[in-house]
Amino acid sequence: MQVAAQSWEELAAMRNRIALTLVFTLSFLSFTAQELTLSLQLLPLILFAALVFLKVIWSDSILKAVGSLFDFDGLLYVFFLSAFIVGPSLVSSYDKSPAFSVFLCLCLILARLYMAVVPIPEVLEAYFWSGMLCMGIFIPLAFGGFLQSVTTFERFSPFSFHPNLLGFLLAGYFCVMAWKLMTGGWQLRILAGLVSSICLVVIFFASSRSAIVAIVAGCAFIIVMEFSRAQSQQRRKFVRIGFLVLAVLLSGIVLLIQNSERAYNVFNFFDQVLQLTNKEYRGVGTGFSGRLDRWQQVLRVFSVGKFLIGRGIRYVDLSES
Repeated sequence: MQVAAQSWEELAAMRNRIALTLVFTLSFLSFTAQELTLSLQLLPLILFAALVFLKVIWSDSILKAVGSLFDFDGLLYVFFLSAFIVGPSLVSSYDKSPAFSVFLCLCLILARLYMAVVPIPEVLEAYFWSGMLCMGIFIPLAFGGFLQSVTTFERFSPFSFHPNLLGFLLAGYFCVMAWKLMTGGWQLRILAGLVSSICLVVIFFASSRSAIVAIVAGCAFIIVMEFSRAQSQQRRKFVRIGFLVLAVLLSGIVLLIQNSERAYNVFNFFDQVLQLTNKEYRGVGTGFSGRLDRWQQVLRVFSVGKFLIGRGIRYVDLSES
């Protein structure tokens, strides 16, 4: 009886992982459509709501899940945050703001209910397999456009993806691949290393500079956290590896500088892809695609006393003088 019960639990966990993998996969692949319709965007959310209903509502953990909404962190990150999202959005001058806020709050509530009964490693496992599946489908479909981007240095923006959206999604997949590199078996580590490398290359040619900065900052944060948690012997190992990596980087820079033509070609390559000195659109002189102007616009909100509650989701989409 115990063996049968254990087998049933394992089967249920596998079905749950497959369903969650499908939710993540549909969320990504919906952007491969030539026309991104509302029904395509709602499909993953509907599937996730059904998964939460079957996993939580029809389970013995329903009281635990509902009770988690009223824990301190549940009240803070679900109800409190939702109130400060929905309220300003209802009176926002941007007509789509209420819909954005309602769907965002719904996702928060569903995610909280789900995470109350499903451990984080299970979610990461589903996200990992979603990344494997999505990249296995995405790369063949977008390979022609990617080759064109590589040869022309045109910003890679396939299907309905905005380059930055593609960069953010692949940055998420890169993180879960890095997690599998640290925790998986050697076969999964090889696959994770391959897919994480592909993610970095695609992010680079999508010229998503913010995603690159986020990955670097995230890696630095993880290294600092792991170093602070490590024991003295492990810290020595961290320091040795750090010095080795630093020595390799400095050696590469010195060799590159000695050949000025090669150094110029490398800089020119990175500059053309990331458009660092572009004077018309995305370069430093343009305020990074107008982002500095947007930040000044956001800072002006402090002067009117609405910095705490804001003016509604995506209010910044409206131009202000």
